[in-house]
Amino acid sequence: MLKKTLCLGFVFMAFVPSCTTQPGQERIPNLAMPFVMALEIYKDGLFVAATNYDGKYGSGKLASVTASSGTIRNEYEIYSDSQSVKVFNDTLLITSKENNTLSAINMAGGNINCGNATAKLTDCANASTYKLRHSDPFALALLDSNAANTYVLSAYLSSEKIDLFKISKTPSISFVNSIDAKSFITGLDSNYSVSTAQIKNSNNKIFILLNAHEEKTKELDRELSLKSYLVEISSADLLLGNRQNAKVRDLSVFGIKQANDFYVSNTHLWLLSQNPSGLYKINLSNDFLENQVSVCSSAKMIAANETKDILILPCFEQNIVQSFFMNTLQVKKLANIKKKSPAYAAIDESNNLIFVSYFEEHQVGVFDMNLNFLKMLFKKTLN
Repeated sequence: MLKKTLCLGFVFMAFVPSCTTQPGQERIPNLAMPFVMALEIYKDGLFVAATNYDGKYGSGKLASVTASSGTIRNEYEIYSDSQSVKVFNDTLLITSKENNTLSAINMAGGNINCGNATAKLTDCANASTYKLRHSDPFALALLDSNAANTYVLSAYLSSEKIDLFKISKTPSISFVNSIDAKSFITGLDSNYSVSTAQIKNSNNKIFILLNAHEEKTKELDRELSLKSYLVEISSADLLLGNRQNAKVRDLSVFGIKQANDFYVSNTHLWLLSQNPSGLYKINLSNDFLENQVSVCSSAKMIAANETKDILILPCFEQNIVQSFFMNTLQVKKLANIKKKSPAYAAIDESNNLIFVSYFEEHQVGVFDMNLNFLKMLFKKTLN
């Protein structure tokens, strides 16, 4: 369990060693998934990506599911250690640690259509793959998009750089420029290294969550050297390279030493902290801490939906899923799902559904908005 916890954690925590896989030869059975690492809702589609964590199979897998019914639309082989799956402007994007690549596949109406008969997503006729300049890609965020191009940011676990790419509708991927994450933070000692924990777009603003630690600090004193920052910058300024207008929040004023994930609206920030374990609601207009609650220590990500006033935390080690009212941060429901290692969650507002990946069970649980269990997706055929 500990090893898998660390493997899961590296997607969100730059200070945890990353995992590696050695692909075998066996093909993943139909309607089955290895270790689920990403969930993405787009239109009426649920995209589920699974990594070949234990090296048993010759690839990872991406499955496209009709969210409302749970019907598997299609399944494709992907690289064994794909880390992130996002859909922007009808373009599906996947990063791979194994091959250190960014792949883009154009879709139509939210459906994957390769245009040719292939079991491998990277062999699609309408796909493009780009070899990245840095290793361990793990986070993707939309910067801007128009009818012709989509601009996307990519962060890495092993680099302080954040790269900007332009993706055309052909599709084709081209590098635009590279951003030094550390350059946003003034006065930080040169002994500190900075890593990106998460990037998100909200109303033409980019929010970048950064974690820093002092490299020369002894392991026993490491906690004392942890720092977290949130960068806020307009998409236009970031695209043009104008960083002087960026607002940088030092999260230590809220008692936060290390943060994992966040959700942001027009007026508020909901931030998941690992050190200390907590959920924070911050008013962005005056940086006032409105609410703070303790949460399970193994939560690495949050899923949120303002319309439904709900925030979901999967707790990997505790085998529970917590839901909170976004406005008050009061606990709404706690679902106990013993021995299923919940890792990721996605909220489907249109169908009033919550999807939770079970990392060690190789399945995805489907819940209603009150966290009442409805059904399971994929066959439990993998050991």
